[in-house]
Amino acid sequence: MKNRFVKVGETGLLFPRDATEWVVVLDRTSDLVWSRGFVLQEEKRWKAAVTTAAKFTAGDLKGFRAPTYPERVGLFDYSRFGPAMDTEFFDSPSSGWEWTATPYAPSPAVSAWFVYIYNGSSHWHLQYCEGFVRACAPRQSLGISAPEAA
Repeated sequence: MKNRFVKVGETGLLFPRDATEWVVVLDRTSDLVWSRGFVLQEEKRWKAAVTTAAKFTAGDLKGFRAPTYPERVGLFDYSRFGPAMDTEFFDSPSSGWEWTATPYAPSPAVSAWFVYIYNGSSHWHLQYCEGFVRACAPRQSLGISAPEAA
């Protein structure tokens, strides 16, 4: 697949790669739509981060949530670092931690999975620690048309 990511406007319209204004990003590999950047302006504890992701809207697009651990690590590009993200499509600082919605199985009441933006690594952490979060949603649930093959 030549172009993994597609820029999307606030009404769900797909934009060309060279667009300068877009609000979310469609990942054609997972068929998930992602917030362009963090949905928090500052780091928050796990429960607050997951709740904030579920309240995220982008124009007419509603129905987002915090990503699961497999979804979030699937967004990393391991050929990059500082951040391990495609910054042509995503706003991202060079480093920092992001929450996922996935609790850590051995202690799900107090721990959850974190991902490190700088290099794409991950680790579980106590839920009272603070981090950022992105929001995602299945493309179909937002009413966004499937992009043509590129």
